[in-house]
Amino acid sequence: MSTKRPRFPVNRVSTPFIIGPEPPEESEPDMRRKPGPKPKYLDWRFEAAAFAHRFRRTKKRLPSAGEIAGHLQTKYDGWEPHQSDIRALLRFLIRE
Repeated sequence: MSTKRPRFPVNRVSTPFIIGPEPPEESEPDMRRKPGPKPKYLDWRFEAAAFAHRFRRTKKRLPSAGEIAGHLQTKYDGWEPHQSDIRALLRFLIRE
């Protein structure tokens, strides 16, 4: 039983060159949105939570997002967060 050798030498080290997909062009515009403005007052959530607690003790109901926004406007010289952010905070506070 003899093993036959190939007549021509086989180069097993080289592999065929595989052409992949082309990289994206650098001139494509960035599809990300521009980030929004940072909040001026970082602790507005604490102030809103304290106001909601005081409001609930005195009036026996939760304040609306507009009422909290009005309080924050007087507290922070006319600045208020977006009302959807205030509503998200209220949902977090009343979660049991």
